[in-house]
Amino acid sequence: MDTNEALSTPKTQGKEASKGTSQIVTLISVGIMIILGVMVFNMKSKINDLSNELKMRPPVIIMDYTKIIQSLPDTSSETTEKALLATKELLSKLKDAGYVVLNSQAISTAPDDNYVPTTIINEMVK
Repeated sequence: MDTNEALSTPKTQGKEASKGTSQIVTLISVGIMIILGVMVFNMKSKINDLSNELKMRPPVIIMDYTKIIQSLPDTSSETTEKALLATKELLSKLKDAGYVVLNSQAISTAPDDNYVPTTIINEMVK
C-alpha cells in the first residue's frame, strides 16, 4: 500500500462518519422543534379554553357585616338603620353589575381585594 493511500483512507472515513453524525443531529433538532411547536399549539388551545371558562363565571365579592357595623361612626339606631339601607342598596347594585356576593361568615379565606371596603357603606351613611 502506498503512503498516500494509507493516509487518505482514514480521512475519507472520518468525513463520512461526520456527515452521518451531522445528519442525525439535524434530524433530532427538527424533531425537537416539531414537538415544541405541537406543545405550544396545545398550550395556546388550553389557555384559550380556560380564558373562555373564566369569562363565563361571575365575579365574586365578599361582604363582612361585622366590619361594617364596627366601622360605623356611632351605634345609634338611626346610623344603624342608614347602614342597613345602604348595605341593601349596595347589594342590589352589585347584583345588577353581575357580582355574586358572599357573606364573610361562609368564607374560610380570601384575598383582601375581594372584600367590600367598609368605607363605601360609611360614605353612603353620611
